[in-house]
Amino acid sequence: MPIKIALDYCHKVKPYFEEIRHLADRLEQITDDRAWPLPKYRELLFIK
Repeated sequence: MPIKIALDYCHKVKPYFEEIRHLADRLEQITDDRAWPLPKYRELLFIK
């Protein structure tokens, strides 16, 4: 059963990752920092 779930996920969900990432990045860009309580992706890249 876990193999079937993994394969289903790989073939049915994974293809949407790039589109989801693009939309999330765009949303981070157009949302004011005061309305976005979480660290943005670009901020996470440069945390020391």
